[in-house]
Amino acid sequence: MSEVLKVYTADQTFELCRLYLLSKGVGLTNLNDGGRTEAILRMVAEISSTTGMDYLTAMRKAIPVMMYDGMDFEKKSATYSTGYFRFYRIPIFIINYTGAGTSCLMTLTDSSFTTVCAGAGGDNITAAFATYTTISALIAYINGIPNYSASLVNTTAGGSPPISLYHYAGKEVKGQKNYLDAAGTDVLLAPAAAITIPSSMSLALNGIQFLTTSAGSIAAGNASSGYIPAVCAIAGRAGDINAQAIDTRNGAGVMNSQISGVEYVRNDSAFANGTDAETDIERKQRFQTYIRGLSSARPEGIESRVEKIQGVKSCTVRVNWPYSGTNTVIVDDGTGTVSPALLAAVNQVLDGNPDDLAQYPGCGAAGISFVVTSPTIITVPVTLAVYRIGSLSDATEVGLAVQSAIERYINTRKLGQDIVFTELVALAKKAHSAVYDVAMSTPLVNVPIHDAAVARTGSVYGVAVTVTIVTYPSVP
Repeated sequence: MSEVLKVYTADQTFELCRLYLLSKGVGLTNLNDGGRTEAILRMVAEISSTTGMDYLTAMRKAIPVMMYDGMDFEKKSATYSTGYFRFYRIPIFIINYTGAGTSCLMTLTDSSFTTVCAGAGGDNITAAFATYTTISALIAYINGIPNYSASLVNTTAGGSPPISLYHYAGKEVKGQKNYLDAAGTDVLLAPAAAITIPSSMSLALNGIQFLTTSAGSIAAGNASSGYIPAVCAIAGRAGDINAQAIDTRNGAGVMNSQISGVEYVRNDSAFANGTDAETDIERKQRFQTYIRGLSSARPEGIESRVEKIQGVKSCTVRVNWPYSGTNTVIVDDGTGTVSPALLAAVNQVLDGNPDDLAQYPGCGAAGISFVVTSPTIITVPVTLAVYRIGSLSDATEVGLAVQSAIERYINTRKLGQDIVFTELVALAKKAHSAVYDVAMSTPLVNVPIHDAAVARTGSVYGVAVTVTIVTYPSVP
Protein backbone atom coordinates (compact mmCIF):
# COMPACT_ATOMS: atom_id res chain seq x y z
CA MET A 1 0.00 0.00 0.00
CA SER A 2 2.86 2.38 0.74
CA GLU A 3 4.12 2.07 -2.89
CA VAL A 4 0.60 2.58 -4.28
CA LEU A 5 0.24 5.82 -2.33
CA LYS A 6 3.77 7.04 -3.23
CA VAL A 7 3.69 10.27 -5.27
CA TYR A 8 6.67 12.32 -6.58
CA THR A 9 6.84 16.10 -6.62
CA ALA A 10 7.32 17.94 -9.93
CA ASP A 11 11.03 18.54 -9.21
CA GLN A 12 11.57 14.88 -8.32
CA THR A 13 9.84 13.75 -11.53
CA PHE A 14 11.90 16.17 -13.66
CA GLU A 15 15.15 14.89 -12.13
CA LEU A 16 14.15 11.27 -12.82
CA CYS A 17 13.39 12.14 -16.46
CA ARG A 18 16.67 14.07 -16.89
CA LEU A 19 18.75 11.22 -15.52
CA TYR A 20 16.88 8.75 -17.70
CA LEU A 21 17.61 10.71 -20.91
CA LEU A 22 21.27 11.16 -20.06
CA SER A 23 21.62 7.46 -19.30
CA LYS A 24 20.23 6.54 -22.75
CA GLY A 25 22.64 8.83 -24.63
CA VAL A 26 20.06 9.83 -27.22
CA GLY A 27 21.56 13.26 -27.84
CA LEU A 28 18.97 15.25 -25.90
CA THR A 29 21.43 16.99 -23.64
CA ASN A 30 20.23 20.62 -23.75
CA LEU A 31 18.51 20.46 -20.36
CA ASN A 32 19.43 23.97 -19.30
CA ASP A 33 16.76 26.37 -18.05
CA GLY A 34 14.77 27.73 -21.03
CA GLY A 35 15.71 24.93 -23.41
CA ARG A 36 13.02 23.05 -25.35
CA THR A 37 13.89 19.69 -23.87
CA GLU A 38 13.87 21.17 -20.37
CA ALA A 39 10.46 22.81 -20.98
CA ILE A 40 8.94 19.55 -22.23
CA LEU A 41 10.27 17.65 -19.22
CA ARG A 42 8.95 20.34 -16.89
CA MET A 43 5.50 20.05 -18.47
CA VAL A 44 5.48 16.27 -18.14
CA ALA A 45 6.69 16.49 -14.53
CA GLU A 46 3.98 18.99 -13.55
CA ILE A 47 1.21 16.92 -15.15
CA SER A 48 2.49 13.71 -13.62
CA SER A 49 2.86 15.23 -10.16
CA THR A 50 -0.57 16.92 -10.21
CA THR A 51 -2.26 13.76 -11.43
CA GLY A 52 -0.46 11.71 -8.80
CA MET A 53 -1.41 14.07 -6.01
CA ASP A 54 -5.05 14.07 -7.13
CA TYR A 55 -4.94 10.28 -7.15
CA LEU A 56 -3.36 10.20 -3.70
CA THR A 57 -5.96 12.60 -2.26
CA ALA A 58 -8.77 10.57 -3.78
CA MET A 59 -7.34 7.34 -2.37
CA ARG A 60 -6.99 8.84 1.08
CA LYS A 61 -10.62 9.93 0.99
CA ALA A 62 -11.91 6.74 -0.61
CA ILE A 63 -10.26 4.21 1.70
CA PRO A 64 -12.06 5.34 4.89
CA VAL A 65 -15.35 5.63 2.99
CA MET A 66 -14.96 2.08 1.67
CA MET A 67 -14.19 0.80 5.16
CA TYR A 68 -17.11 2.68 6.72
CA ASP A 69 -19.53 1.53 4.02
CA GLY A 70 -18.23 -2.02 4.09
CA MET A 71 -18.79 -2.24 7.83
CA ASP A 72 -22.05 -0.28 7.80
CA PHE A 73 -20.47 2.33 10.05
CA GLU A 74 -22.57 5.36 9.29
CA LYS A 75 -22.18 8.80 10.78
CA LYS A 76 -24.50 9.51 13.66
CA SER A 77 -27.07 12.09 12.67
CA ALA A 78 -27.96 15.15 14.73
CA THR A 79 -29.97 14.53 17.89
CA TYR A 80 -32.90 16.44 19.31
CA SER A 81 -32.87 18.54 22.48
CA THR A 82 -35.03 17.21 25.28
CA GLY A 83 -36.45 18.74 28.42
CA TYR A 84 -39.64 19.24 30.38
CA PHE A 85 -42.53 21.69 30.50
CA ARG A 86 -44.96 22.51 33.27
CA PHE A 87 -48.45 23.83 32.52
CA TYR A 88 -50.16 26.20 34.94
CA ARG A 89 -53.35 27.85 36.01
CA ILE A 90 -53.29 30.80 38.39
CA PRO A 91 -54.37 30.10 41.99
CA ILE A 92 -56.52 32.42 44.13
CA PHE A 93 -54.09 32.55 47.02
CA ILE A 94 -51.01 30.85 48.47
CA ILE A 95 -50.62 29.53 52.00
CA ASN A 96 -47.42 28.47 53.75
CA TYR A 97 -46.72 26.85 57.13
CA THR A 98 -43.31 27.12 58.84
CA GLY A 99 -44.07 25.77 62.31
CA ALA A 100 -42.61 22.79 64.16
CA GLY A 101 -45.25 20.34 62.99
CA THR A 102 -44.02 17.54 60.76
CA SER A 103 -46.99 18.06 58.47
CA CYS A 104 -49.86 20.51 58.05
CA LEU A 105 -52.99 19.14 56.38
CA MET A 106 -55.48 21.66 54.99
CA THR A 107 -59.21 20.97 54.58
CA LEU A 108 -61.90 23.24 53.09
CA THR A 109 -65.62 22.49 53.32
CA ASP A 110 -68.82 24.44 52.67
CA SER A 111 -68.52 26.01 56.11
CA SER A 112 -64.90 26.22 57.23
CA PHE A 113 -61.17 26.23 56.62
CA THR A 114 -59.11 23.98 58.93
CA THR A 115 -55.55 22.73 59.32
CA VAL A 116 -54.22 19.85 61.40
CA CYS A 117 -50.51 19.99 62.30
CA ALA A 118 -48.85 16.73 63.32
CA GLY A 119 -46.80 17.19 66.48
CA ALA A 120 -47.86 20.82 66.92
CA GLY A 121 -51.54 20.86 67.84
CA GLY A 122 -51.30 24.47 68.96
CA ASP A 123 -50.80 25.47 65.31
CA ASN A 124 -54.13 24.01 64.18
CA ILE A 125 -56.54 26.44 62.52
CA THR A 126 -60.33 26.48 62.42
CA ALA A 127 -61.87 29.40 60.51
CA ALA A 128 -65.67 29.46 60.08
CA PHE A 129 -66.90 31.03 56.85
CA ALA A 130 -69.78 32.54 58.79
CA THR A 131 -67.14 34.75 60.46
CA TYR A 132 -64.75 35.26 57.55
CA THR A 133 -67.12 36.00 54.72
CA THR A 134 -64.61 36.93 52.01
CA ILE A 135 -61.40 35.35 50.75
CA SER A 136 -59.51 38.52 51.70
CA ALA A 137 -60.84 38.28 55.27
CA LEU A 138 -59.77 34.62 55.46
CA ILE A 139 -56.26 35.50 54.24
CA ALA A 140 -55.98 38.31 56.79
CA TYR A 141 -56.98 35.87 59.56
CA ILE A 142 -54.37 33.30 58.44
CA ASN A 143 -51.65 35.97 58.39
CA GLY A 144 -52.47 36.86 61.97
CA ILE A 145 -51.64 33.36 63.21
CA PRO A 146 -48.01 32.51 64.10
CA ASN A 147 -46.15 30.17 61.71
CA TYR A 148 -48.56 30.86 58.83
CA SER A 149 -48.48 33.22 55.89
CA ALA A 150 -50.91 33.70 53.02
CA SER A 151 -51.00 36.01 50.00
CA LEU A 152 -53.73 36.85 47.52
CA VAL A 153 -52.73 36.11 43.92
CA ASN A 154 -55.94 36.84 42.01
CA THR A 155 -56.80 40.27 43.37
CA THR A 156 -60.18 40.32 41.60
CA ALA A 157 -61.32 37.36 43.73
CA GLY A 158 -60.60 38.91 47.14
CA GLY A 159 -64.24 39.84 47.69
CA SER A 160 -65.57 36.39 46.75
CA PRO A 161 -66.97 34.15 49.51
CA PRO A 162 -64.53 31.44 50.70
CA ILE A 163 -67.19 28.81 50.10
CA SER A 164 -66.33 29.25 46.39
CA LEU A 165 -62.85 27.78 46.99
CA TYR A 166 -62.01 24.26 45.93
CA HIS A 167 -62.82 21.74 48.67
CA TYR A 168 -59.50 20.21 49.67
CA ALA A 169 -59.43 17.21 51.97
CA GLY A 170 -56.20 16.80 53.93
CA LYS A 171 -53.95 18.62 51.44
CA GLU A 172 -50.35 18.98 52.63
CA VAL A 173 -49.20 22.55 53.17
CA LYS A 174 -45.77 22.16 54.77
CA GLY A 175 -42.74 21.89 52.53
CA GLN A 176 -44.66 22.37 49.29
CA LYS A 177 -43.86 24.44 46.20
CA ASN A 178 -46.40 26.81 44.70
CA TYR A 179 -47.03 27.75 41.08
CA LEU A 180 -44.03 30.09 41.18
CA ASP A 181 -41.82 27.23 42.35
CA ALA A 182 -41.44 28.97 45.72
CA ALA A 183 -42.49 27.85 49.19
CA GLY A 184 -46.24 27.52 49.65
CA THR A 185 -49.37 25.65 48.61
CA ASP A 186 -51.75 26.90 45.92
CA VAL A 187 -55.45 27.32 46.72
CA LEU A 188 -57.86 27.48 43.78
CA LEU A 189 -61.48 28.32 43.17
CA ALA A 190 -63.86 25.45 42.52
CA PRO A 191 -64.42 23.54 40.36
CA ALA A 192 -60.63 23.42 39.57
CA ALA A 193 -61.23 20.18 37.69
CA ALA A 194 -58.39 18.08 36.29
CA ILE A 195 -57.00 19.27 32.94
CA THR A 196 -55.46 16.84 30.45
CA ILE A 197 -52.30 17.95 28.63
CA PRO A 198 -52.12 15.97 25.36
CA SER A 199 -49.06 14.45 23.80
CA SER A 200 -47.67 16.45 20.84
CA MET A 201 -48.80 19.73 22.42
CA SER A 202 -46.94 22.37 20.39
CA LEU A 203 -45.03 25.38 21.71
CA ALA A 204 -42.67 27.72 19.90
CA LEU A 205 -39.82 30.08 20.68
CA ASN A 206 -38.34 32.31 17.97
CA GLY A 207 -39.73 30.03 15.27
CA ILE A 208 -38.37 26.84 16.84
CA GLN A 209 -41.06 24.30 17.68
CA PHE A 210 -41.19 22.06 20.75
CA LEU A 211 -43.56 19.13 21.27
CA THR A 212 -44.61 17.25 24.38
CA THR A 213 -43.78 13.56 23.98
CA SER A 214 -46.32 12.13 26.42
CA ALA A 215 -49.60 13.18 27.93
CA GLY A 216 -49.88 14.72 31.37
CA SER A 217 -52.36 16.58 33.51
CA ILE A 218 -53.00 19.27 36.05
CA ALA A 219 -54.65 17.37 38.89
CA ALA A 220 -57.94 18.56 40.36
CA GLY A 221 -57.28 21.39 42.81
CA ASN A 222 -53.66 21.85 41.68
CA ALA A 223 -52.24 24.92 39.98
CA SER A 224 -49.55 23.15 37.95
CA SER A 225 -48.94 19.93 36.11
CA GLY A 226 -46.12 17.53 36.73
CA TYR A 227 -43.02 17.68 34.56
CA ILE A 228 -44.12 16.70 31.05
CA PRO A 229 -41.32 15.52 28.74
CA ALA A 230 -40.82 17.40 25.50
CA VAL A 231 -38.51 17.46 22.50
CA CYS A 232 -37.38 20.11 20.06
CA ALA A 233 -38.73 19.49 16.55
CA ILE A 234 -35.42 20.63 14.99
CA ALA A 235 -32.33 18.46 15.39
CA GLY A 236 -29.13 20.05 16.65
CA ARG A 237 -28.09 22.49 19.33
CA ALA A 238 -30.70 25.11 18.44
CA GLY A 239 -33.12 23.44 20.85
CA ASP A 240 -30.78 23.68 23.86
CA ILE A 241 -32.73 26.57 25.37
CA ASN A 242 -32.06 28.03 28.80
CA ALA A 243 -34.26 27.57 31.84
CA GLN A 244 -37.44 29.66 31.57
CA ALA A 245 -36.61 30.58 27.97
CA ILE A 246 -40.24 29.62 27.38
CA ASP A 247 -42.43 31.37 29.93
CA THR A 248 -45.63 32.41 28.19
CA ARG A 249 -46.87 34.29 31.25
CA ASN A 250 -44.04 36.79 30.68
CA GLY A 251 -44.32 36.82 26.89
CA ALA A 252 -41.49 34.37 26.18
CA GLY A 253 -42.66 31.79 23.65
CA VAL A 254 -46.18 30.86 22.58
CA MET A 255 -48.58 27.94 22.88
CA ASN A 256 -49.52 27.04 19.31
CA SER A 257 -52.81 25.54 20.48
CA GLN A 258 -54.79 26.46 23.56
CA ILE A 259 -56.03 24.16 26.30
CA SER A 260 -59.08 25.32 28.21
CA GLY A 261 -58.08 26.26 31.74
CA VAL A 262 -54.32 26.39 31.09
CA GLU A 263 -53.05 29.94 31.51
CA TYR A 264 -49.34 29.60 30.84
CA VAL A 265 -46.46 27.17 30.35
CA ARG A 266 -42.78 27.27 31.31
CA ASN A 267 -39.62 25.18 31.14
CA ASP A 268 -38.21 25.29 34.68
CA SER A 269 -34.90 23.70 33.65
CA ALA A 270 -32.67 23.97 30.60
CA PHE A 271 -33.20 21.74 27.56
CA ALA A 272 -30.14 19.64 26.71
CA ASN A 273 -28.73 16.76 24.62
CA GLY A 274 -29.18 18.41 21.25
CA THR A 275 -26.12 17.61 19.15
CA ASP A 276 -25.11 18.41 15.60
CA ALA A 277 -24.40 15.64 13.11
CA GLU A 278 -21.24 13.66 13.82
CA THR A 279 -18.13 15.10 12.21
CA ASP A 280 -15.53 13.10 10.26
CA ILE A 281 -13.12 13.34 13.20
CA GLU A 282 -15.76 12.15 15.69
CA ARG A 283 -16.66 9.19 13.48
CA LYS A 284 -12.98 8.33 13.06
CA GLN A 285 -12.51 8.27 16.84
CA ARG A 286 -15.58 6.10 17.29
CA PHE A 287 -14.43 3.82 14.46
CA GLN A 288 -11.06 3.30 16.14
CA THR A 289 -12.84 2.17 19.30
CA TYR A 290 -15.01 -0.11 17.18
CA ILE A 291 -11.98 -1.70 15.52
CA ARG A 292 -10.32 -2.33 18.89
CA GLY A 293 -13.42 -4.17 19.99
CA LEU A 294 -13.99 -6.28 16.87
CA SER A 295 -13.75 -9.35 19.02
CA SER A 296 -17.41 -8.59 19.63
CA ALA A 297 -17.83 -10.62 22.79
CA ARG A 298 -15.38 -8.33 24.59
CA PRO A 299 -16.87 -5.41 26.56
CA GLU A 300 -15.36 -2.82 24.18
CA GLY A 301 -16.93 -4.58 21.20
CA ILE A 302 -20.33 -4.82 22.84
CA GLU A 303 -20.25 -1.16 23.86
CA SER A 304 -19.13 -0.07 20.40
CA ARG A 305 -21.92 -2.00 18.68
CA VAL A 306 -24.57 -0.65 21.03
CA GLU A 307 -23.30 2.93 20.71
CA LYS A 308 -23.75 2.67 16.93
CA ILE A 309 -27.51 2.65 17.54
CA GLN A 310 -29.13 6.01 16.89
CA GLY A 311 -30.42 7.38 20.19
CA VAL A 312 -27.81 5.74 22.43
CA LYS A 313 -25.66 8.37 24.08
CA SER A 314 -23.46 6.06 26.14
CA CYS A 315 -23.19 2.42 27.16
CA THR A 316 -21.19 0.30 29.57
CA VAL A 317 -21.01 -3.46 30.18
CA ARG A 318 -20.74 -5.31 33.47
CA VAL A 319 -19.38 -8.75 32.69
CA ASN A 320 -20.74 -11.76 34.61
CA TRP A 321 -23.05 -9.55 36.62
CA PRO A 322 -25.28 -10.09 38.54
CA TYR A 323 -24.17 -13.69 38.11
CA SER A 324 -21.87 -15.80 35.94
CA GLY A 325 -22.98 -16.19 32.34
CA THR A 326 -24.95 -12.94 32.25
CA ASN A 327 -23.64 -9.59 31.08
CA THR A 328 -25.56 -6.50 32.15
CA VAL A 329 -25.58 -3.73 29.55
CA ILE A 330 -26.35 -0.28 30.91
CA VAL A 331 -27.69 2.09 28.25
CA ASP A 332 -28.38 5.82 28.49
CA ASP A 333 -30.30 7.81 25.89
CA GLY A 334 -29.38 11.13 27.50
CA THR A 335 -32.37 11.26 29.85
CA GLY A 336 -31.37 8.41 32.14
CA THR A 337 -34.02 6.08 30.73
CA VAL A 338 -34.43 3.54 27.93
CA SER A 339 -37.59 3.73 25.80
CA PRO A 340 -39.29 0.49 24.63
CA ALA A 341 -38.25 1.21 21.04
CA LEU A 342 -34.61 1.76 22.01
CA LEU A 343 -34.66 -1.35 24.22
CA ALA A 344 -35.87 -3.44 21.27
CA ALA A 345 -33.10 -2.02 19.04
CA VAL A 346 -30.43 -2.78 21.65
CA ASN A 347 -31.69 -6.31 22.23
CA GLN A 348 -31.63 -6.97 18.49
CA VAL A 349 -27.98 -5.94 18.28
CA LEU A 350 -27.00 -7.97 21.35
CA ASP A 351 -29.01 -11.13 20.74
CA GLY A 352 -29.07 -11.08 16.95
CA ASN A 353 -31.98 -11.43 14.56
CA PRO A 354 -32.44 -14.95 13.10
CA ASP A 355 -34.22 -13.42 10.12
CA ASP A 356 -31.35 -11.04 9.34
CA LEU A 357 -28.11 -12.53 10.63
CA ALA A 358 -26.05 -10.62 8.08
CA GLN A 359 -27.12 -7.35 9.64
CA TYR A 360 -27.64 -8.56 13.22
CA PRO A 361 -25.37 -11.53 14.00
CA GLY A 362 -25.45 -10.86 17.76
CA CYS A 363 -22.63 -10.04 20.15
CA GLY A 364 -22.61 -12.79 22.71
CA ALA A 365 -20.46 -15.88 22.98
CA ALA A 366 -22.21 -19.22 23.28
CA GLY A 367 -23.95 -19.60 26.64
CA ILE A 368 -23.83 -15.88 27.45
CA SER A 369 -27.04 -13.89 27.92
CA PHE A 370 -27.63 -10.16 28.18
CA VAL A 371 -29.74 -7.98 30.44
CA VAL A 372 -30.33 -4.39 29.29
CA THR A 373 -31.09 -1.76 31.90
CA SER A 374 -31.15 1.99 32.33
CA PRO A 375 -28.53 3.67 34.53
CA THR A 376 -28.78 4.67 38.16
CA ILE A 377 -29.44 8.38 38.42
CA ILE A 378 -27.28 10.22 40.96
CA THR A 379 -28.79 13.63 41.70
CA VAL A 380 -26.42 16.54 42.16
CA PRO A 381 -27.73 19.68 43.90
CA VAL A 382 -25.69 22.80 43.20
CA THR A 383 -25.65 26.00 45.26
CA LEU A 384 -23.51 29.00 44.39
CA ALA A 385 -23.23 32.75 44.67
CA VAL A 386 -22.57 34.72 41.51
CA TYR A 387 -20.94 38.14 41.80
CA ARG A 388 -21.61 40.89 39.29
CA ILE A 389 -20.38 44.49 39.13
CA GLY A 390 -23.05 47.17 39.13
CA SER A 391 -26.76 46.72 38.44
CA LEU A 392 -26.92 47.43 34.71
CA SER A 393 -27.21 43.73 33.87
CA ASP A 394 -30.48 41.88 34.49
CA ALA A 395 -30.03 39.81 37.64
CA THR A 396 -32.69 37.29 36.60
CA GLU A 397 -31.07 36.84 33.20
CA VAL A 398 -27.65 36.30 34.77
CA GLY A 399 -29.01 33.77 37.26
CA LEU A 400 -30.89 31.77 34.61
CA ALA A 401 -27.83 31.76 32.32
CA VAL A 402 -25.66 30.32 35.11
CA GLN A 403 -28.35 27.83 36.13
CA SER A 404 -28.78 26.66 32.54
CA ALA A 405 -25.06 26.27 31.90
CA ILE A 406 -24.65 24.08 34.98
CA GLU A 407 -27.80 22.05 34.29
CA ARG A 408 -26.73 21.44 30.71
CA TYR A 409 -23.24 20.34 31.80
CA ILE A 410 -24.51 17.88 34.41
CA ASN A 411 -27.46 16.57 32.38
CA THR A 412 -25.31 15.73 29.36
CA ARG A 413 -22.66 13.78 31.25
CA LYS A 414 -22.30 10.20 30.09
CA LEU A 415 -22.20 6.99 32.09
CA GLY A 416 -19.49 7.05 34.72
CA GLN A 417 -18.43 10.65 34.08
CA ASP A 418 -17.72 12.52 37.31
CA ILE A 419 -18.93 16.03 38.04
CA VAL A 420 -15.74 18.08 38.17
CA PHE A 421 -15.76 20.98 40.63
CA THR A 422 -13.42 23.20 38.61
CA GLU A 423 -15.52 22.70 35.50
CA LEU A 424 -18.63 23.87 37.36
CA VAL A 425 -16.82 27.04 38.42
CA ALA A 426 -15.49 27.67 34.91
CA LEU A 427 -18.92 27.17 33.32
CA ALA A 428 -20.57 29.55 35.78
CA LYS A 429 -17.97 32.26 35.05
CA LYS A 430 -18.45 31.89 31.29
CA ALA A 431 -22.25 31.70 31.39
CA HIS A 432 -22.81 35.46 31.19
CA SER A 433 -20.58 38.45 30.49
CA ALA A 434 -21.77 40.15 33.70
CA VAL A 435 -20.35 37.41 35.94
CA TYR A 436 -17.32 38.74 37.84
CA ASP A 437 -16.70 35.86 40.25
CA VAL A 438 -18.29 32.71 41.63
CA ALA A 439 -18.39 31.15 45.10
CA MET A 440 -19.54 27.54 45.25
CA SER A 441 -21.30 26.22 48.35
CA THR A 442 -22.37 22.82 47.01
CA PRO A 443 -20.49 20.78 45.91
CA LEU A 444 -17.05 21.69 47.17
CA VAL A 445 -15.25 18.70 45.63
CA ASN A 446 -15.64 16.48 42.60
CA VAL A 447 -18.76 14.29 42.65
CA PRO A 448 -17.78 10.70 41.75
CA ILE A 449 -20.15 8.79 39.43
CA HIS A 450 -19.74 5.01 39.04
CA ASP A 451 -19.79 3.36 35.63
CA ALA A 452 -23.44 2.25 35.84
CA ALA A 453 -24.76 5.69 36.76
CA VAL A 454 -25.30 9.14 35.29
CA ALA A 455 -25.40 12.47 37.08
CA ARG A 456 -28.51 14.62 36.76
CA THR A 457 -29.79 17.85 38.28
CA GLY A 458 -32.80 20.14 38.11
CA SER A 459 -36.24 20.28 39.64
CA VAL A 460 -37.50 17.34 37.58
CA TYR A 461 -34.99 15.18 39.46
CA GLY A 462 -35.97 16.59 42.85
CA VAL A 463 -32.90 18.81 43.31
CA ALA A 464 -32.04 22.30 42.18
CA VAL A 465 -29.31 24.55 40.88
CA THR A 466 -29.68 27.49 43.25
CA VAL A 467 -28.03 30.73 42.14
CA THR A 468 -27.79 33.77 44.40
CA ILE A 469 -26.82 37.04 42.71
CA VAL A 470 -24.53 39.33 44.70
CA THR A 471 -23.98 42.83 43.31
CA TYR A 472 -20.77 44.78 43.81
CA PRO A 473 -21.45 48.53 43.42
CA SER A 474 -17.99 48.91 41.88
CA VAL A 475 -14.89 46.88 41.09
CA PRO A 476 -13.66 45.46 44.44
